[in-house]
Amino acid sequence: MNTSVRVQVGTGADVLITGFVIGATPKTFLFRAVGPTLGAFGVGGTLADPVMTLYSGTTVVQTNDDWSSSASAAAIAQAAAASGAFALPANSRDSAMIATLNPGAYTVKIEGVAGGTGVALFEAYEVAAPSTTPPSTSVGTVRGIVRDGVTNTGISGVSLSFANANGAALGTATTGSTGEYSLNLPAGAATATLTYSGYVTTTLAVTVVANSTIQADNVLFAQNLPGTGVLSGRITNALTGQALAGATLRLRTGVNNTTGATVATTTTGSSGDFTFSVNSGTYTCEVSATGFVTTSFVCVAVGGRTLSNQNYTISPVLSGNDLRIVLTWGSTPSDLDSHLTGPTTGSSRFHVYYASKTTTGVSLDVDDTNSYGPETITITQFLPGVYRYSVHDYSNAGSTSSSTMSNQSNAQVKVFQGSSLVATFNMPTGQTGTLWTVFEMDGTSRTITPKNQISNQSSSSTVPMLQDGAVAEPEVADAGIIRNLPPKK
Repeated sequence: MNTSVRVQVGTGADVLITGFVIGATPKTFLFRAVGPTLGAFGVGGTLADPVMTLYSGTTVVQTNDDWSSSASAAAIAQAAAASGAFALPANSRDSAMIATLNPGAYTVKIEGVAGGTGVALFEAYEVAAPSTTPPSTSVGTVRGIVRDGVTNTGISGVSLSFANANGAALGTATTGSTGEYSLNLPAGAATATLTYSGYVTTTLAVTVVANSTIQADNVLFAQNLPGTGVLSGRITNALTGQALAGATLRLRTGVNNTTGATVATTTTGSSGDFTFSVNSGTYTCEVSATGFVTTSFVCVAVGGRTLSNQNYTISPVLSGNDLRIVLTWGSTPSDLDSHLTGPTTGSSRFHVYYASKTTTGVSLDVDDTNSYGPETITITQFLPGVYRYSVHDYSNAGSTSSSTMSNQSNAQVKVFQGSSLVATFNMPTGQTGTLWTVFEMDGTSRTITPKNQISNQSSSSTVPMLQDGAVAEPEVADAGIIRNLPPKK
C-alpha cells in the first residue's frame, strides 16, 4: 500500500507538511522525501537537499537528511526494492527512513537544508516489519586500490579502518603488494580512515551494496611534505569536449567528501584551467556550473610540487529522460574507446563507437584519443531490449597480456539522467585484459545492472563485447556486429 504527494517546498509556513493516522494495529512504513533524484524523471527545479522529520504530536520520532548516511541504509534500499519503489542513487541527498509505529496520529515535515526550496516528492509505503535477524545478503564486498599521488604506483601496507555513519567500527584492511585491498562489510554507508607512515591521513566514503562487490574510488595518497603544493588541471564540457570557463570548483579533504567544510574555492579561466595552492593531501573537487550537473573527482596535492593535468569533465543537464554516459581516465593508456550496443526496430542491434558515431536516438558526442577523455555517448530514444556499454583499450589492442587499462588508467564511467548522476563505475584493478564490459541497461525500465567484467582481446578488429564466453549473454548476441572494427585514421 502506497501513497504520495509532490509539491513545491518553500520555507516557513510553506514547507511540506502531511499527516496520517494508524488504527488499531502497529504498522511499519518506509517514508521517502525525494528531491534531487526527481531530476532523472524530467522534473525541474527540484529540492536539492530535503530533510524529513516524523512527529507524534510535538515529539520527534525520527529525522533524516541524506538516506545513505543512515545506519538503516541497507534496510531502506531493500524495502524500496520489495515495494516496487524506484531506486535512490547511492550517496544521493534524498531522505528516507523506516519506522514501526503504534496506533495514533502522526505528522511528517519536509524542508530544505539551509532554507533550500524546490519540488519534492513525499512517499509512504506500508512494508513488512524488519527482521531482528540480519539477512544473509546484508554483507557486501569493497575492493579498491591506494596509489601514490605522484607516481601512480600502488602502496603496500596502508591501513584502512572502516566505520559506519554512527562511528561504530566495521572492520579493517591492509593494502597488499600492489596497493589493493578487499574487505567484506555490512551493507550501507561507511567511511574508511587511511594511514601510512610518511603520508597524509585521509578518508574514503563508500556505500556497500548487499551481496555485491563494489570497486571504490581510487585513493591518490599524498606524501606528507612541508609547504603548499600546486594542484592544477582543466575542466571541459562532456558534450563537446571543449574548455568550460566560469565553472566553480570547491575543494574538500578526503575521497567522496561532498558535504564537508570547503578548503578552497576557485573558478576556471577562459581555457577551462584551474589552480589550487594547498597543503599536502587527498581532496574531493566538486565542480558546478549553470546548466550543468554538479559532480566531483579525486585529486591530490603534495607540498613543494606542482601536479598538473588533474583534468575533469562535467555534463550539461539533459532533457527529460535522456541519458548520458561519460568515460574519463588518466594519462595512460592514451586511447580508450566507448562502445554501446542496443536494440533497433528490426531484428539487428546497433553498435555506436568511433567508426559509427550515430544511430537513431544515440550518438557518440566526443571521441578522445589523447588521454584523460571525455568519451561521451548520449541516448535520447530508448527501445525495449538490452543496452550494453563497454570500454576498449585501443592503445594496447594488439596485446594478449596487457594490464595497463586495469592497473594504470584510473578509468571511471559516470551515467547521468536529467539533472542527476545515477551511476558511477570505477575500473576493476589487478586484472589482465583490454575490454571492460561496464554495465547493461533495460531499455524499458532504464534499470542499470553492473557487469564490471574484464576480458582479454588480441585486437580491436575482433572486439567481441558480447561474444560467447566473454561475458554473460542475454538472449540476443552482438558478436556479429562487433567483429571487423576498422582501424583509426
